[in-house]
This record gives sequence, C-alpha cells and structure tokens, in this order.
Amino acid sequence: MVVRHFILIIQTSAYPQMGALYLMNALLPFGIITHLLESSASCDELDALISQFDPIAVGCSVMTAPEIVDFVRHSVHVQRMYNTDRPRIPIIWGGMHATIVHEQTEKEWYINIVVSGEAEITLPRILMDIISRNRLPARKLVYAETSSRLDDLRPAWELVPELKRYVFSEAHSVHVRSHGTHDNILYYLLTSRGCTYKCDFCWETERTPAMVQEMKTRREYVDLTWRAHTPGWIENQIEYLSWRLAREGVRMDGVGLWDDMPFGKGGLHHTARAKRIFQMMHRRSFGYLLEARANQLIKTSNTWGGVMREADLYQYLQETGCMQVFVGTESAWQETLNLIRKGTRVSDYRRLVAVSREVGLPLRFSMIIGFPGETEDSIHATLDYVTELKGEPYVSVSGPKLFTPYPGTGQYAAAVKAGMRVPPDTLSWASINRYGDFEETFPWMRRHGVRTISRIREFWDEVASEKKYQPNQDAILEIVRTH
Repeated sequence: MVVRHFILIIQTSAYPQMGALYLMNALLPFGIITHLLESSASCDELDALISQFDPIAVGCSVMTAPEIVDFVRHSVHVQRMYNTDRPRIPIIWGGMHATIVHEQTEKEWYINIVVSGEAEITLPRILMDIISRNRLPARKLVYAETSSRLDDLRPAWELVPELKRYVFSEAHSVHVRSHGTHDNILYYLLTSRGCTYKCDFCWETERTPAMVQEMKTRREYVDLTWRAHTPGWIENQIEYLSWRLAREGVRMDGVGLWDDMPFGKGGLHHTARAKRIFQMMHRRSFGYLLEARANQLIKTSNTWGGVMREADLYQYLQETGCMQVFVGTESAWQETLNLIRKGTRVSDYRRLVAVSREVGLPLRFSMIIGFPGETEDSIHATLDYVTELKGEPYVSVSGPKLFTPYPGTGQYAAAVKAGMRVPPDTLSWASINRYGDFEETFPWMRRHGVRTISRIREFWDEVASEKKYQPNQDAILEIVRTH
C-alpha cells in the first residue's frame, strides 16, 4: 500500500484534541498518515510540513472564536501559495464551527470542502476520491455519516510522539482540600458522545437535530443522540495508555473522563455501565475526574448504597477513586436556569455542596453570567454565590465566565435580538469571544446599572488576568489586506 499524507491543523491546547486523534485512526487503514499542526504555528512551519510530506489536503479542525483567526490565516496562505491555478492541496474545514455555521463557512473562497458532523467515515471517502480520481465532492458542503457504534472507533494514541505531555498531577484540577495522592493523571479519555439534554446555550442543541434527521434516513433504528464506549473498550484503552506511559518512564495512576453523561439516560443499563467503569478504576487504584449534571447526582432513584439518599452516590464515587466532580452549574438564580432550559434547580446545587462537605469529595462548579434576558438580580445572586463558595472546604469555582453565543441555539437568537452584531463572514467570528470587551461584544450588558457592571468587571479582571488567547490583530489586518 502506498502511504499518503494528510496535514490536520488543530486548536492549540495543553490537552489532546480527541476528535483529531479519532480521525487519525480512521485514516490509517487507507494508508493515510496524519500530521498534526497546532493553529498557533507559523505559516513557515506549515510550509515545511507541506514540503516534507506533499499532502493530499490540509484539514482544519475548527472549534470557534477567537482562535478561528489562525485557521483562516493558514487556509488563505495555502490557497495563495499552492492553489492559484487549481486546488492542488484542497483545504477541508470540519469540527464544531464548520458543523454549526456550515452555511456561512461554505461561502468562503479559501475553503474547498466543508464537512458538517463527525468525520471518521466521511473524511476517508473524500480523501480517497481525491487520490484515485483527483476530484472534489460535487457539493462543497458534505454532511458526514455518523458511526452508530462508538466502540468501532478509537483515538490513535500510537501516533502521539510524547504521550506524557498530557499527564498532570491531581493539583492541576483539584484546587481545594484533597488527598492529593495521584501524580500521573492522563487528560483525557473520551467515553461517550452526544447529550440528550436541552440546554439552549449549548452547541449540542444545534447538533442533536442533525443527528435525529440522520436517524430518520436509516433503514433500522439507531440512536445517534448519545453513544457510549463500553467498559471493556475503556479498559483496553487504559491498559494501552498505561503501557505506553510506562515506556516513557511514567506510572499512570489516574485519568480524566470526558463524558457529558456518565450516567447515560438514567436507566438501569446505563447505571450498570457507570458502576463498571468506576469499579474498574477502583481495582486499578486509579483516581478519576468526573463531569456530571446536578440533577443526576441528586436523583434518589440511583441506589448506590444500602439506602436511597444523595450522599450514597457521592460516597460511592469517593470510595472508587473519584478525585473531583465537575458540574456545569451556570447560574445561582432559578429564573435564569429556567430561561436557559438547564433542567436543574438551585436547591440541587446547595444540596451538592452540603454532600461534598459531608463526604469530603471535591466539587467544582462552572458559573456563567451575561445571558441575554438575565436580570441584574440574577447576576448579583450568581456573584454572591461564587463569593459564598470560597468559604467551602471542598468546593472550587471555574469562572464566572461570560456567556458565549453558539449559532443555532436559543440563546444565540436571543443575543442577536438583544443587539449582538451577527458576524458577516468567518473571520469576523474572532470578535465574538469572552476575553475581549464584553460591553462592546454583548451590547445588552451595557443596559445594566453601574453597580452591576462594576461587580462584573471586578470578577472579570480576575478571570481576564489569566493568560487567555487573544486574536492577533496584525494577522487579522494582513488577511483583510490580502483579500
């Protein structure tokens, strides 16, 4: 088999880009080797890879603003340097942004193909067609075919040259009182895809209808809205990762689980799956990081001990090695939770805090302010709650962050109605980011009173002081100048 090459540009991150790793493995059986390049790399670095490997195409796995500037920069560079006469090296965009803003993305001159959805089945077909027939798809926009069995897919860990770069200590994520006994935790292992909840600020709510439509076109019923890896698949992955890290001189003793719905849809079968995963961690003396919804943690229908109460589940998690539970709390004001269709209650959060204190298991809340339609009372309640939680020994807070409007969601529509300027093209999405001037980006915030704005800025200064990505203005100007 003749080996061919594909360059995939990914968002710069301290953690593995799981979607890219799954794609790399999907391409291997076709004799296609994928070479990753971080989006922050220079065009000279991209040129060096192109010169070395003569790729079939250059792909861009695009999340969203503000890093989108770098993907546009690289795409424009390839078109101007290599594709002046014909698309010798086609540019393929995929990922979250291309999926939810595909109507706009496919209009850009510097993009040849747009893949909307999960690409493990579709991308190999596209690349093989380019290799064998030297032709692009008939339509620029290609809707991906979704794999119905998640266990048929896996990340290509073997192509990661230094796996230990993704190993961190417990203190990296757990910022409160903890046992702190785990020093080599791998970030992350994806254990499911999809979410069946209806939070109307989350991009999954835009993705789910596409999954439902795809399900309707299939001859047999397949649930694509939430698919999970089996405990056996997860154990095989952990065995391989432990072996690989041991070869690099690292004794793996924990893992971060990337799973929006670790308890599935709440049925007995899904609960049994969760238990098997947690028990497997316990057998290996592994610590694990978990993300879960408050309503699932509170549900007394989950019997984890001798009696039916909330602390039983938390106690079970701690005993099986859970180091921390991350909860997307969003707001401490019930009307706002109802507004964004979160499906949780403020009383759930307060009960979780009490349980974390009782059991001694760290809890991390993620808070958001700035939703269109959110009242000043709501903002103050959330900021007051963040201050209150600083006194809790087992609770830490991520944020408060500013709301990010994802196209296709109910809150995006509300943001546009409240005065947000719709980006006229892909590059303009760079301005829609939570690390810039929020009063300029989100005009509805200017309608709040002086005291409210002052409090937001006080909290925001703490968050903004972190080293967050800011779009390179020189790069934006250069792209605009050469259009």
